[in-house]
Amino acid sequence: MLLELGRHNDAEELFLKIQEKFPDEEWGYLGLAHLARKHKGTNGELEQLEKLMDKYPNRYQINMRYGVLLRKVGRYEEAEACFQHLKNQRPNDKDVLCALFWTARTARQYDVALKRSEELIQKFSANDEYVKMHLHALIDILEYDRAQEIFDHHRTDESDPDYLIMQAVIYWEKLEIIWTP
Repeated sequence: MLLELGRHNDAEELFLKIQEKFPDEEWGYLGLAHLARKHKGTNGELEQLEKLMDKYPNRYQINMRYGVLLRKVGRYEEAEACFQHLKNQRPNDKDVLCALFWTARTARQYDVALKRSEELIQKFSANDEYVKMHLHALIDILEYDRAQEIFDHHRTDESDPDYLIMQAVIYWEKLEIIWTP
C-alpha cells in the first residue's frame, strides 16, 4: 500500500524491517526488488533480484520472479536455466511447468512448448487452462486437425467459456491458412 501511495521511503524502511525480522523469508527482499522496479524499472528490479539470487539461490519466489523478468526482457536461455533449477526442486509444480512452457513459446521454440504443454496435460488433465496452452502450441506448429481432436477430447459440459472460445480460434487459424495467398 505504501508503494501505491508513493511513500517509497516508508516502504523501503518497512521492507528492511521485514528483512531484518524474518531473514529466512523472502518477502522483505522481494519488496525491495519491487521498490527497485518503481525507481529504476525492470533493469533495477533485475539487479536487485540478481543480488538476492547470489544470497538465496534456492528461494522459490525469488527464482520465479527472476525467471519471469528474464523472459520479459528476452533473456530466454537464462530464464530457462532459472526455471529448470526450480523444476529440479519441484518437478510437479504447476507454476514452474507453466513458466517453462511460456519461456519456450515466447522464445518461439514451438516444438519445446508443445512437449511442455503435453506434460502439463498429462499431469493435470482436468485443467482447461493447460489444455488451452496445448491447443495454442498445436496451432503454433500448424497442427489444426490435432488441435481439433484435443479440443473435442477435453471439451465437457463444465468447460469454461474461455476454453470453448478455442473452437473459434482453431477455425480462424485454419481459415487464415486457406485464405493466405
